[in-house]
Amino acid sequence: MSVRKAKNHKSWIVDVSNGVNVITGKRERIVRTGFNTKKAALEAEEKIYLHKFSTTQNLKRISVDYLYGLMKKEDVRNQRKASYIKSQDYNYHKHIQPYFKESILVKASYEDIECFREKLIAKKISNNTINKIILLLKKILDIAVRKKFISENPVSQLKKLKVVSKKMQFWTYHEFIQFKQLFHSDEENFLLFFTTAFYTGMRSGELLALTWQDIDFERAEITINKTLLRLNGQFIVNEPKTVSGNRKIAINHLLLEDLKIWKLHQSSILNSLAEVTADSNTQVFQCKNVLLSKDHIRKKFETVLKRDSTIKKIRIHDLRHSHVAMLIENNTPPYLIKERLGHASINTIYDFYGHLYPNRQLEAVKHLDDYY
Repeated sequence: MSVRKAKNHKSWIVDVSNGVNVITGKRERIVRTGFNTKKAALEAEEKIYLHKFSTTQNLKRISVDYLYGLMKKEDVRNQRKASYIKSQDYNYHKHIQPYFKESILVKASYEDIECFREKLIAKKISNNTINKIILLLKKILDIAVRKKFISENPVSQLKKLKVVSKKMQFWTYHEFIQFKQLFHSDEENFLLFFTTAFYTGMRSGELLALTWQDIDFERAEITINKTLLRLNGQFIVNEPKTVSGNRKIAINHLLLEDLKIWKLHQSSILNSLAEVTADSNTQVFQCKNVLLSKDHIRKKFETVLKRDSTIKKIRIHDLRHSHVAMLIENNTPPYLIKERLGHASINTIYDFYGHLYPNRQLEAVKHLDDYY
């Protein structure tokens, strides 16, 4: 046994043998002592096999789980967001780990990776999702390259699958008013959530993270500096993806008044509940003793849409697109649209001009290029 307890029973020993060297005829053996725990000894044993005895037989020890574990440690060390890590965990355990769990992954060829992708295509998974899965596999094998288990990554030469851009979906002002009329009187907080989304272009996570201290009623301005998500039953507040995601945006008089009225109503609701007190740190759209989440918002959105079969079906994120369309209709300069949306891509704004006003598309992108 290569890992055993020392005679004093207080520490662990690693005693690894790789058989007889075919050139020298001598036994290849490495002994390490002084490990306080069995776990530390096993980790040392793993490193010896992988780095000192790099035979084909020992390559079997470089499992896909081992490489993924190293990659995940890097992501945590680099402070990648919990939501990003969770998404990777899902794609890994759903697609990559089951396929490669019995493989010697570091000996995989370009053809092997291409075959894996063909299996994903056969499952009718979208090209966009497949590209994300393959990118994750590349990240895993990049670890093998950096650890010098392999000299080059076989995924590097695999081109992305073509992703067809979906048709722009949004509501006009009149379509949004049609949607607003579907709400019941006890759904005031949800109505205000979607109204704020339409008139500000804020993302769902930004709206859920909004507290009363972020709204300046004197200046009619909202400060956006965080997002909220629920992960494994816990609410997590993150910073925006980029520096430009931190921004201040002006809001119109009608929305400002709606927010003032709701603040007073919310205060009376929450203060009547046990263990809840409304203050400047209260989630703006909260109406119970628990925070609103994206799941609550999605379910309410789907429920309200079912109340009118004639209304155009869009996603919640398309309210952001609706805001862009409204700004363009109101002749808002393209650079102001981009600043208002935070880290929105120039191409997105360009595509909207192409959809609404093709003759103004080149002019819009020129203004953006000149400004940035």
